[in-house]
Amino acid sequence: MPIDEMRTRMEPSVHSPAKESKEKRAAARPVPRPGSFNIFRSLLDALRVPVHCVDLDMRIIYWNEAATRQTGFEPQEVLWKIFNQEVLEATDLVERPILPAQCPLRGAVTTGKPASLELHIRRRDGLRIPFALHASPIRDEANRVIGAVCCWVDIRNNIDYLQDQADVFRRLKQLENAAYNDLLTGLPNRRSAESRLAQSMKRLADEQSRFGILLFDIDNFKRINDDNGHAVGDYALRGVATVLRAALRGNDMMFRWGGDEFLAIVSAEDHLQLQICAERCRSRIQDNRWNEVENCPQITVTIGGSMANSIDNINSLLERADEQLFQAKNAGKNRVMIAHQALSL
Repeated sequence: MPIDEMRTRMEPSVHSPAKESKEKRAAARPVPRPGSFNIFRSLLDALRVPVHCVDLDMRIIYWNEAATRQTGFEPQEVLWKIFNQEVLEATDLVERPILPAQCPLRGAVTTGKPASLELHIRRRDGLRIPFALHASPIRDEANRVIGAVCCWVDIRNNIDYLQDQADVFRRLKQLENAAYNDLLTGLPNRRSAESRLAQSMKRLADEQSRFGILLFDIDNFKRINDDNGHAVGDYALRGVATVLRAALRGNDMMFRWGGDEFLAIVSAEDHLQLQICAERCRSRIQDNRWNEVENCPQITVTIGGSMANSIDNINSLLERADEQLFQAKNAGKNRVMIAHQALSL
């Protein structure tokens, strides 16, 4: 539809009583002219809130000055482009794309009724701003819907919006915790350990910040599970995690590596310091009283470890510690073995 015709249809129709003379009608009100759209546009431009209009195909036919101030897009950049497809890239408040059926402008055009939605709109500089979009149908003199007008209300200071955002951030934090933490023991999980290992390797290369790793395996854990049930097995895992975490120093970190295995990243200057830390952990597990749960047997752990050096990658470091763990298991369990390789920086 040509924009002049669209604008003409948007103009208010003028009606006077039938008994009035043509002269009185002419004196009372001017006959509508296409140029009267300029008055309508001037009124919208004077508003301090963003407003835009679309035709039946969702193409933007009007864009006021406040919309330019809020988004950084000039009218010539958005006119005749399809709203939310070619410009703005609106998403809902959790950054999911807005489907065509969800768009309030399309709702107003389709149903002929006002529609609203809270969403994020992308500015020219990439910043996303939350708005409540309120759309209403535009009708011609025959009451036919010929488009929609939409105003945007900034809701950054809206209490409901802030509460919704707090809920979103809380949920995202829960998802992040689930992604990087083991739900049973509360320890950081394998993904978190791999990330921290990469950081430690980088510090070793950049700052010569020495460290080693310890791999822990609960002795006879399968028998504990099979003979006493999964409840006792879960108790053992939680208890071992608690004791091991308490045995480490402040800068050291404990992770659940998987199954009945745990991994520690330990700040140490050499294998002797790493051995001392490992023996402390082993003895704490051995000396702990495990009878808080009925039928729980005495629990011990076997530990293998290695210092990291500058020629290592994560896999080579893990393989060396795992080899020490394997040898300690074969030597009788409930013991510590640390690789004694020469350090190179």
